Amino acid sequence: KARHFSRPSSIVLRPSSPFVILIQNAHAVPDAQRSIQKLIEHFQKDGVGLVAAPSDLDIWNVDVLFEKKFSMGVPTLEGAYYEYKAGASDAVIIPGKAYLVGAAFLFPTKVGWGQFQPFYRYQSLKPDSSVLPGTPEMKKQDIGVNYIIKGPNAKISLQYSKAENYSYGFAFPSAPATKRDQFVIGAQLVY
Repeated sequence: KARHFSRPSSIVLRPSSPFVILIQNAHAVPDAQRSIQKLIEHFQKDGVGLVAAPSDLDIWNVDVLFEKKFSMGVPTLEGAYYEYKAGASDAVIIPGKAYLVGAAFLFPTKVGWGQFQPFYRYQSLKPDSSVLPGTPEMKKQDIGVNYIIKGPNAKISLQYSKAENYSYGFAFPSAPATKRDQFVIGAQLVY
């Protein structure tokens, strides 16, 4: 039975689960198809930016996810590298190089309805200084715990984030250098 998940890191292996390598196929997911269509529209000459000052866009990335069930629990390691190239006229895409590293560990013992999964994630975006001179590196660290009730279908999350020079909107790079602490409580329910 095929299942679609919003994020590969949402997969939870059970004791009977074999080693899993996830390859996602977006053909059956309408939202993914619309996103892919919008992305393809960007892969054209003068495909992004302002009408008066269009520019080209070139994006590529590589992602790695490892998750394996052991008797002591399920470790998860993830990493990604991104490269964005766009002209200075683009108000949405910040040209530069970014990466993400993360780790999580799902404890095997059930507590109440579910299991605890502490996690840590580090993200960085280094803007291209030739396009955006003087723009500082954006960094963000997340640490938290998920309470996994039913795999990716039901979970509760508590997360603390610490960010530097990080814009939550599109004000960057004109926004001044900032440091921001944030607490997030989340719930995911898929039915």
